[in-house]
Amino acid sequence: MNTFTQKPGPRLAQKQQTRAALLEAARGLFVERGFERTTIREVAERAGVAVGTVFVHFPDKSALLVATLDEQLEATLTRAWATLPRGPAGAQLGHVVGALYRMYAKAPVLARVLIKESLFVEGPGKAASVARIVEFTQALAGVLARPGVLAPGLDVEDATGAVLAAYLGCLVEGLSADKLDPKRQRERFDRLIRPWLSPDRATRKGKNR
Repeated sequence: MNTFTQKPGPRLAQKQQTRAALLEAARGLFVERGFERTTIREVAERAGVAVGTVFVHFPDKSALLVATLDEQLEATLTRAWATLPRGPAGAQLGHVVGALYRMYAKAPVLARVLIKESLFVEGPGKAASVARIVEFTQALAGVLARPGVLAPGLDVEDATGAVLAAYLGCLVEGLSADKLDPKRQRERFDRLIRPWLSPDRATRKGKNR
């Protein structure tokens, strides 16, 4: 039997279940109490494990915070990049950020906590948070760097910064409202990035072409 297709053994399965329970407990407490007021002990108690078990999986609370967001982000972005529509770069960028807005709209209270804290997190979780932002920024730059995507005379680095700022600005604006409307924020994002893109809609090189 191919070992790469085997199901995880009991010990690994238990470890995965414990990690999932800790993340679920942390999500609930972050919503109820906020990040600062939540303690590792409370997370352990809600997950039904010893305090030391938390540290087996996460070095500190900042790493736990980042992990609560990372798994959802990774799954959402992987799916979004894999299903890019054929067509101009603007539509592809809108497709990706639209998927993110829909993800956050499913749990806006938790999203407000995670976005607020993870952007400036300190401790062991900082490296993972920075790496996530860098990876996303590089993916955006990859789209914008394709020939003919940017309006004439514009710089890829500047355009990437502008697109990232538009995404974050629309996200914060949406989360500040009573209810995040993914469609509305996607349309606003499209308008904000339009000046950076070439009006030539013949640029149709997509990642899935």
